[in-house]
Amino acid sequence: KSTWAYTNDFPSVKLGQTDYEHAKPNGTHGANNANVRRYIDFAAANGFDGLLIEGWNIGWEDWYGKQKEFVFDFLTPYPDFDLPALNKYAHEKGIRLIMHHESSASTVNYERWMEKAYTLMNQYGYNAVKSGYVGTIIPFAEGHYSQPINNHYHYAITEAAKHHIMVNAHEAVRPTGLCRAHQAWAHHHTTFHAPARRPDGLHARHLRDRYGQNRAVGRKDEDHHLQPTRPLCDLLLAAANGRRLPRTLRTIYGCLPVHQGRGCRLGQDFVS
Repeated sequence: KSTWAYTNDFPSVKLGQTDYEHAKPNGTHGANNANVRRYIDFAAANGFDGLLIEGWNIGWEDWYGKQKEFVFDFLTPYPDFDLPALNKYAHEKGIRLIMHHESSASTVNYERWMEKAYTLMNQYGYNAVKSGYVGTIIPFAEGHYSQPINNHYHYAITEAAKHHIMVNAHEAVRPTGLCRAHQAWAHHHTTFHAPARRPDGLHARHLRDRYGQNRAVGRKDEDHHLQPTRPLCDLLLAAANGRRLPRTLRTIYGCLPVHQGRGCRLGQDFVS
């Protein structure tokens, strides 16, 4: 099984001080030169034009659950990831590598490095990034759905647009009208990927399934978050496309987060 982390030598990482050049590779780091070239070849042979690589940058040894503000710099590759050479190889095959910016929910750190990170993408021909917000939001007392963090998501795509970069935000806020209209916002991979227990958002216990039964609809993932089943996701996503929701689901609109910029709730916005 491959890992994001490059080495097992460091139980704790301090960027700028931890010496990766002399660390012992763990042998399981997936984003290495040979493996990435293999995937580029596969993508080119099967008609793909983009390839997402996660775990390319230093810091993954203690990235999750440590409440670190300075967890990634979004610039420095691991020793076994040759960023210029791999992008050159991909471009020769007609493939664009897709950048990965996992913030570990430290939005203040991401904003600190964002301009340099986007500039690096321009330098090597990246035109899309998957950003991530796994964990408890930093600054503390904020949440994935709070207004300052919504402002951060908007700031990220506004700055990305200046660099002609498309954003696929992961673990961010649920999709709004901006996702359909903003030139730099490709997709929000987050409609139901946030933890179920959100005091300011949709709670799984408030949902009825498509048959009107009062129960949480979904399955538990590895982090014990409830992930509603596809039929329910399809029904709720239908509202965003202007289709009428079933009566059993129209009753839950009061539990949904406020639709940013419109001052109304999803049920009132999309469902008559």
